[in-house]
Amino acid sequence: VEEILRFSSELPVIVISGTGHIQTAVEVSRIGAWDFIEKPVLDMGVVEHVLERALERSRLLKDNRLYKERLEQLVASRTEELQARTEQLEATNRRLQAEVGERKAAEEFLTKSETRFHALSETTPDAIVTADRQGRIISWNAAATRFFGYSEAEALGQPLSLIIPDSYKG
Repeated sequence: VEEILRFSSELPVIVISGTGHIQTAVEVSRIGAWDFIEKPVLDMGVVEHVLERALERSRLLKDNRLYKERLEQLVASRTEELQARTEQLEATNRRLQAEVGERKAAEEFLTKSETRFHALSETTPDAIVTADRQGRIISWNAAATRFFGYSEAEALGQPLSLIIPDSYKG
């Protein structure tokens, strides 16, 4: 039986023996036989029943093997998909981290530039006023207060027409 099963563990092996000992049936089952029939065989229904069980077991083993193969293929496919998505996410993360670094560097540069501009604008004797794209005053130095007569609090948010008369607009 062992030599036969070396070829395939799914090969249905049914032992027919005339020894009549239950111990023999247990031993051949232990080493891989699927079933055991005692001789003399007086009822062919017993043989038919043993063969039907062996064929059903063989079918179930085949179905189980095919199911496992399909599951393994599915797992392999999903694993590949997950690896691809992980790589995409890691690339996106690296890109975002680089962008965050660039933005921090730009913000740091702007903060330093604004600090320098503010220090310069507060020490110059000239009036310095800046406005946004809508023409609203967004910064106002001390010299502008002396020159135009409005405090910074009064000037911020006001239109440039506060300090530039209509006659200069051309």
